[in-house]
Amino acid sequence: MGICAPLAWPTSKLLDYFLGEEIGTHYNRERLKELVRVTKHVNDLDKEEVNIISGALDLRKKTVNDVMTKLEDVFMLPINSILDFETMSDIVKSVGSGAHQDHRLNVRLLAGYSRIPVYEGNRSNIVTVLFTKDLAFVDPDDNTALRTLCKYYQNPCNFVFEDVTLDVMLKQFKEGHKGHMAFVQRIKREGDSDPVYETIGLVTLEDVIEEMIQAEIVDETDVYTDNRTRKRLTRPLNKLHNVAEFAGHHQHQRVHVSPQLTLATFQFLNTSVDPFRSDLISETVLRRLLKQDVMQHIKLKGDEDKNDPKIYVFQEGKPVRVIGTIVQMMIDE
Repeated sequence: MGICAPLAWPTSKLLDYFLGEEIGTHYNRERLKELVRVTKHVNDLDKEEVNIISGALDLRKKTVNDVMTKLEDVFMLPINSILDFETMSDIVKSVGSGAHQDHRLNVRLLAGYSRIPVYEGNRSNIVTVLFTKDLAFVDPDDNTALRTLCKYYQNPCNFVFEDVTLDVMLKQFKEGHKGHMAFVQRIKREGDSDPVYETIGLVTLEDVIEEMIQAEIVDETDVYTDNRTRKRLTRPLNKLHNVAEFAGHHQHQRVHVSPQLTLATFQFLNTSVDPFRSDLISETVLRRLLKQDVMQHIKLKGDEDKNDPKIYVFQEGKPVRVIGTIVQMMIDE
């Protein structure tokens, strides 16, 4: 190089002056993906690494509309729900039960979500998000209104348009200011009226990562391998436990009443309530009635509204006028 320098250096300067500087070899996204693919047999990259490189290069070309979960496949709650045992049980089942139709709430359950969208009116009108961790201090026996809980936590909703690219979405999720879940909207135009926003689905950080690594992330509670093709898993699922058994709301629960309370109840009924007087019912039968299992867990049918007062015989703090009829029926039997 030292010997040739007196000749090579002036020659290179002349070539740069007349021909311009050498551009070199440049690759766009498609050529770079193809280069990685055709050289994988000579480099030390395995198939998963090639897929990750290709997926990362395609993030700017794909939108959230390509990876989102459709709104009809999302487990949601109406804001006028009551957080009683039935609703809390449905929330627990939604994390690991798979998609099925719940006629009481008129929603579909999709496994794997710990953030539950809350809507008001129609399902596309999402007003807030309920985190399952927000239910840690909620007692199902208190019948807390979901609206009250949502007003207390005030979890914000993140809305994005359907044409947002995945690289922009990944950047938002990495910042973490708006959470790791976003609702996808599209602009709906009807004639000459003003356009309205229509919610069509939701996208999560997991959806973006799955698209980047070109593979589905399946945990132990997932029922489907893909949220778009709805292909079910072939491996056996974990056994689903009955939440009612854990909470003590099963059908054969025995109510333990102390002998003192049983005696006080017997004395009150036998002396103060006419249908239970000794001339109408014997003391032996009355004592046997008091020893019966009086608590039953009843599952409402799909067309029944649990807030309808007509389906209840007794309600706490409200007077009842049907006791005499019920007692008379028991006596007749």
